[in-house]
Amino acid sequence: MCIRDSINAEYGEEASSMTTPHQVAKFAALAGLLGVGAKFLHGVMFGDSTDSDSKDRTPKGKYTLYYHTACAAFYGRAWPALAMLKHTKAEHKVLPSEQVPANAGFAVPMLGFPDGTTIGQTNAICSALGKAVGLAPRAPSALAKADQLVADAGDLCSEVLQNKPDERISKWLAYLADQLSPEFGFLLPTGLSYADFALYYVCLAIHAKQSKDKMQNVVFPDKLSAWEKSMERLSAVRELNLSKIPILPDKFL
Repeated sequence: MCIRDSINAEYGEEASSMTTPHQVAKFAALAGLLGVGAKFLHGVMFGDSTDSDSKDRTPKGKYTLYYHTACAAFYGRAWPALAMLKHTKAEHKVLPSEQVPANAGFAVPMLGFPDGTTIGQTNAICSALGKAVGLAPRAPSALAKADQLVADAGDLCSEVLQNKPDERISKWLAYLADQLSPEFGFLLPTGLSYADFALYYVCLAIHAKQSKDKMQNVVFPDKLSAWEKSMERLSAVRELNLSKIPILPDKFL
């Protein structure tokens, strides 16, 4: 059986998005390298994973996300974790900050894991959750790169909230656009990862400020705009975007 037939056998007509034998071969090789099925890899990269491979990679038990108003008034820094939980269909609940376990951390967001551990700090949550639900690469060097990109997104977020000059924000966005993989269009060459969710939240914050006539001279490179459209095709991202819950409260815009 040829490579295209093998992939077609796993997920049928979805293979039509890979139009050349070279693309199909690279996709199959990547799946083999990562030790996952082609269907699972397609789901992780394009947001449609429903197969048993995906379910097996999601730990059993419920996650608990803690944030102001249980994310009813705004998503804020809880957005990346909530989006990842929804994207991977991990069982979870969202509780208000008043219900955080004692001494779990300094400030929300915080995330409780199925084993009872609760952690704080947005970057740490993104990294740990991404690894737990199958949104992380396996190679140590690739994990380090993902964590660097999450830290980059966190630094940019701080500067956005501080209303740093538009030129500075544009410089950040140009740098991050250059990090996008030319093969799959996400931040890592292995496809969609927790780093993408961390950065997308910051882009939402910038757009929210622009809607209030701020940051009008911030430039989004074409590559980054195309990546945003890829993220918006994920069902979890669409759900959150359509919820009408703001990314930030007005006082931060």
